[in-house]
Amino acid sequence: MLSLKEHLKYQWFTYDDAMEKLNWDSNKTALWELNYRIENKLKP
Repeated sequence: MLSLKEHLKYQWFTYDDAMEKLNWDSNKTALWELNYRIENKLKP
């Protein structure tokens, strides 16, 4: 669940757009891993 004090807005992005918006390598790695699992239909 999102903290309402910290997360008041959200937006949908394509994978590439999201990668461009992310600042931290750890977040980029997490997004890459999620995308890989989705594309390859892997379980977490």
